[in-house]
Parts: sequence; structure tokens; C-alpha cells
Amino acid sequence: MPTTFASGGAHVNVTGAALAKHAPHRDAALKFLEFLLTPAAQTLYAAAELEYPVAIDAARAPLVAAMGSFAIDPLPIDRIAAGQPAAIALIRKVGFDD
Repeated sequence: MPTTFASGGAHVNVTGAALAKHAPHRDAALKFLEFLLTPAAQTLYAAAELEYPVAIDAARAPLVAAMGSFAIDPLPIDRIAAGQPAAIALIRKVGFDD
């Protein structure tokens, strides 16, 4: 089970996808992004990456399913990202990656 914060939520890594502004094959790229959100694609990706799927009706990998469910931390991703420079500074200060 993931560690929970005072708010009761848990941190999870987020995997994202985006469409480049000047993508040469915009329609095909958009169809691919739409496919990635289907339960079938989410099931495949979740199994390969051991992540919770975005689609509620997608199957979880057995290892992930064994961890159970958790409350999502309500802090918006942009507020989380704003703390990244301080987090990296702390990682460097304590020598975490050394």
C-alpha cells in the first residue's frame, strides 16, 4: 500500500502523453492518444509498467491489484510540480543519488 499523506491521499507517479503543436500527422496522433485511453490499451500499459490504469474498467496487473486501492491526493499536479526544484535540491544536499 502506498504511503499516505496527512490529507489521506497517496503519491503516485503520473505517466502522460501529449500532442505536439506542430505534429505532422495530427489526426493519426490524436487517434493514437484516444486509443491509449481505452481499457484494452490501459490494461496492456498497466501490466507492462506496473502502474494503476487511468481507465477504471481496465484490469490491473496482479502485483498492483494485490496492493489494493488508495485515496488519491487531491493536490493538483501543477502544485506538485512547483515543488520539484526544492525536492531536487534536497536530493542533492543529502547525496541520495551518490
